[in-house]
Amino acid sequence: MNDVPDIEASTATQMAALIERFARRYAADGYDHPRVAAAVVTARGFSGAEAAAFADELGIGASSLDDAERGLVALTDLPAPLRDLLRSLDLEP
Repeated sequence: MNDVPDIEASTATQMAALIERFARRYAADGYDHPRVAAAVVTARGFSGAEAAAFADELGIGASSLDDAERGLVALTDLPAPLRDLLRSLDLEP
């Protein structure tokens, strides 16, 4: 995913609110890393891609994406392409 779309201020605000809602839900469900999971799910949703296609676009394994979306991975342990995408979208938890 080399071409990261620009995010308008209103979209960024909506994405931040979505991350907060997901993170609260994931924390209540006992996720180890709820904010990371919320940011990854939001980034994939923003892309509009299904999980397998999103992982392929990033050049990461589908299982790595799944682990991140299930809150099993800390930010520092995310695959670099996924961590870089979160940073480029300003979604870093």
